[in-house]
Parts: sequence; structure tokens; C-alpha cells
Amino acid sequence: MGLGLAWLGLAWLGLAWLGLAWLGLAWLGLAWLGLAWLGTGSAPTRHRLGSARLGSARHRRLRLEA
Repeated sequence: MGLGLAWLGLAWLGLAWLGLAWLGLAWLGLAWLGLAWLGTGSAPTRHRLGSARLGSARHRRLRLEA
């Protein structure tokens, strides 16, 4: 009886560790998704800023030539 309870306790401990591992993986997944979301959010703004800068330089050049 005591040995059975010990095995049961070990099984529960194993399940608890598995649960913690799954939680860790879920947090990693959420962090990865967050980074991917931030990456997609910042890339277009960076591109827009770059094209705006190029546009202003082009306009400046056109203004200087006129």
C-alpha cells in the first residue's frame, strides 16, 4: 500500500513537471508571437519613414533645379 502511494506521488510529480513544461512552452510561444507582431508592426513604419525621407530629398533636389 505504501509503495503504491509512493508511485502515485511520483506520477503526480511527473504530471506537475509536464504541466510546467507546457506552461513554459506556451509562454515562449506567446513571446515569439509578440516579437513577430512587433516586427511586422515596426517594419512598415520604418519603411514609410525611409520613403518619406527619400521623397523629401527628391523634392529638395527638384526645388533646387527649378
